[in-house]
Parts: sequence; structure tokens; C-alpha cells
Amino acid sequence: MKEIKVYSQIQQLKAQGFKKEPVAKLLHMSKNTVRKYWDMTPDEYVARAEVIRKSHTLAQYEPVILKWLYEYPSISSAQIHDWLLEHYKIKTAERTTRRLVELLR
Repeated sequence: MKEIKVYSQIQQLKAQGFKKEPVAKLLHMSKNTVRKYWDMTPDEYVARAEVIRKSHTLAQYEPVILKWLYEYPSISSAQIHDWLLEHYKIKTAERTTRRLVELLR
């Protein structure tokens, strides 16, 4: 799922009268991606993003991660991943942790 910024850009260009293919070229993305967001309402986008966020592998650890981010603002996502491995024996990729930390910051 693309960021809200990308969704907004697609919707703005659509409102200005652009067609899907020029929007894809202008934003340097696949026509399929543009097509996916073209007719999506803001409510549909939010609902879809929420489902993806809640089904995240690390969703149950969000409160702990938020606590660590609050207590140690300069902590790296790699350190958080190590702590999750240490304390909770999680089995996720470091990239998964990095993405969640980026989302929560």
C-alpha cells in the first residue's frame, strides 16, 4: 500500500483531468498502481490502510515499541528488533520491524 501522499497526488492529477497513463509516467509508477488508487475514495483508502496495519505481524508489540521509542527517542529500529528477539522471541525480518518503527515515529 502506497503512502497517503501518493494517493493524494493521484487524486489531484485525476481532478485536473489527467488520464491514468500520463499520471503513471509523471509519478514514475506502474499503471497498475495508478489504476488501483484511481477510483478509491478517501474512506476506502483509510479502511484499507487500517486493515493492513492491524494485520501486521508485530501489531501486538506496538505498545512496547511505542514505549521504547518514547523512553529512547534516538533508538534505532535494529536495536528494537534485537530487543524484540531477546524479550519476545519474535520471528520476523528486521525489515518488518524497521517498517513498523518508521510508521510509529
